[in-house]
Amino acid sequence: MPHAVTSGDCLFSSNFDKDQYCALTSNTTVAIIGDSISFDHYLSLTHLLGLPKALPKARNKFSQVISEPCNGTSKLIGQRDSLLTKVGHVFQTHSPDVIILNRGAHYTTDDALQQHFNHTLIRQLETWQAECIDKSSKQCLLIWRTTVPGHPNCDQYTQPAESITEMEHAIKNHSDAVGIIGTSFSTKIDWC
Repeated sequence: MPHAVTSGDCLFSSNFDKDQYCALTSNTTVAIIGDSISFDHYLSLTHLLGLPKALPKARNKFSQVISEPCNGTSKLIGQRDSLLTKVGHVFQTHSPDVIILNRGAHYTTDDALQQHFNHTLIRQLETWQAECIDKSSKQCLLIWRTTVPGHPNCDQYTQPAESITEMEHAIKNHSDAVGIIGTSFSTKIDWC
């Protein structure tokens, strides 16, 4: 019930139904690939399915976890990959039926992002879809989970920015620091 957020009482209209999930995902592989929030979604789902995983001590080094919920009748993959560089490997190794992708809020220029999408990610997704149809005669499902992109000096903002012009100016003036997170230059730039 998302409109309840405005009243402060965000409610789910129904409880998670493990049996329904298991019925829907029987003989199915679900891959959740993306940033730390996506990995948290994987961990949350394993808990809801009764397969809790301990939180990794070094999350940045903990790249992939595989669970077999529903008495082993389905597979659930959690792949920590903020920039989606390992998507093709997940496709080749696990042939997922459902993929939930998120690129993360890690800043990069539009050119670099479009280059990665057009020359790598989209081609991998097209190959995955074609193989899915050829091998199993079914349509596989892609879910893209969006995240607001990061920007330079985001730690200096105490509330959401309201000026598109201001944010475009902030990013334009720091284009020489593309994709570098937490690196110091002559003036300190933090990428969030």
